[in-house]
Amino acid sequence: MLTIAEEFLLMTASDLGDDASAPVIDLPKSRLGIEAALTGAVLMELALRDRIETDLERLWVVNASPTGETSADPLLAALVALPAAAPPGCGITDILLKFRESGVYDLAIRSLKARGVVREETTRILWVI
Repeated sequence: MLTIAEEFLLMTASDLGDDASAPVIDLPKSRLGIEAALTGAVLMELALRDRIETDLERLWVVNASPTGETSADPLLAALVALPAAAPPGCGITDILLKFRESGVYDLAIRSLKARGVVREETTRILWVI
């Protein structure tokens, strides 16, 4: 079963037509908001697996055991490593900003490759002017 981050990544991939052999993922990491959205997707996955809890302002870990998902466990480990007594201003938004550059994009791609959902292809294009 795919994680929410993997599903999100596949839904935002370029539509290259009906050719089933066409490459699926054509997303630059610099695409607006992709890292923040994937981080949010991983946090939702952790919430659905009862690893974290939230209220309107805070987020905390309730179960630190790994999920077994390549795209979620590193973020869970980073959340566990946060100091228990976070400053009063350290809420969900601060956590999202802190983990936005955590490499969730690469982890989700790697997990999709390991599951055999996508494969990496490198092609060359010859430009003639």
